[in-house]
Amino acid sequence: MSKDLSFGKVLDLDMETLQDYSGNSHTVTATDVSLTTDEDGRYNQARIFNGSSSKISLGDIFNPSNGDEISWFGVVKPSSSPNNSTFIGAGYKGMLGVFTDKITFAYYPGTDDIYTANIDLTDNVYNRVLVTYTYGTGSSIKIYLNGTLLTGAWAYGTGNDAPPTSTQPLQIGQSTQYLTSYFPGDISKIIMWDRALSAEEAKQLDSDVKHNYSGLFDSLVAGYDFKGDAKDFSGNGYDGTIIGATPTSDQFGIDNSAYSCNGSTNYINIGDNVEPSLITARVKFNAVSTPTSMLIDKGGHAGYGYIIAIYSNKIEATVWTAGGSQYRRVYSTTTLSTGTIYDCVMTWDGTTLLIYLNGVDDTNTGSYVGSGSGNIVYNSAKLFIGGRDGTLYPFDGIIYEVGIYDNVKSSDIIKTLHDLSKVGYIYPYPQENLGGITQ
Repeated sequence: MSKDLSFGKVLDLDMETLQDYSGNSHTVTATDVSLTTDEDGRYNQARIFNGSSSKISLGDIFNPSNGDEISWFGVVKPSSSPNNSTFIGAGYKGMLGVFTDKITFAYYPGTDDIYTANIDLTDNVYNRVLVTYTYGTGSSIKIYLNGTLLTGAWAYGTGNDAPPTSTQPLQIGQSTQYLTSYFPGDISKIIMWDRALSAEEAKQLDSDVKHNYSGLFDSLVAGYDFKGDAKDFSGNGYDGTIIGATPTSDQFGIDNSAYSCNGSTNYINIGDNVEPSLITARVKFNAVSTPTSMLIDKGGHAGYGYIIAIYSNKIEATVWTAGGSQYRRVYSTTTLSTGTIYDCVMTWDGTTLLIYLNGVDDTNTGSYVGSGSGNIVYNSAKLFIGGRDGTLYPFDGIIYEVGIYDNVKSSDIIKTLHDLSKVGYIYPYPQENLGGITQ
């Protein structure tokens, strides 16, 4: 049975926004850390640490007592030998990094307590590192690399000492005391718990983070996670403009991570000619019974491009293949409900138009209209999210994310995209929630 890994979480740092997704709202200060792609090739989901001045500080938030349990997890890619450097550190109170070329956990209660595993990090690839420990009980310590428990030993001390009391801050990429060298490389994920994860939970954590993304995010043309703006998350530059839509919290309660449209004057103008074969959108409807409400529209008013709409409690998808005279339209089988989050997907391969809801083919095959086939044709109309040509047929609800791809995905991949989305780990959504979401 899957464990709830959100229990006891005290830090879950999103490397793009530098927000703490644990719910503890820690203040984050970053120095000389630029954005880069993560282990899955997702744009702006990791930070580059230059090995000389880069660090992220969260203040004096870690103050362990004897008997306290911890679990620290990092996904790190050293660019060169990271010897004597720290990727999670709180001065003398604790650090996780590399000492004598080995993965190391250490603290300094007046004398050295240094535990080294039997292996070093691998340069230029992402390593998933987890340490669990109960302060004052040296035998409790465990270090995992990529889900595998490593052997090791206390090279100095026994780990049976109580932790020191100090005001040194918790930092990512460098420790203010003890093994103070800056970490050289990329870091894509930092999570901390105030309990020791079990071996079963450690295995689940690694499996949750180490998704097989083969085929999931290739051919992404444009992606929007709506974290306070409509920037194209793919890096292709299809940035949008927010017109009236209001920032709101996402499915996990994180502020400014979605947009609410009011059903009358709100929409998002993407502008450029984004040409898809597959569109994904994660949304929640406030109204579904209106005759027509546009979720995504590109030229549909003139018989060009494509639309995803809500029509009388159903999802409608239409593509035009010959300037108004040839089109293909289909509806979903499911009757939509207000207040429910849906992953809506439209795919078009030149012959078959399909609708998926929450990872499952929901196409009402008896509802096909039109005989269009071949490539979608376009005019100069802009791409809109939440309306048609601005405020025509406006959408009433919340838009969490949109992804546009230039090839069709298999049903298995679409199901995987949904499974990841409902726990908060889908492009363009960057943050792993790890537990509890069942939408």
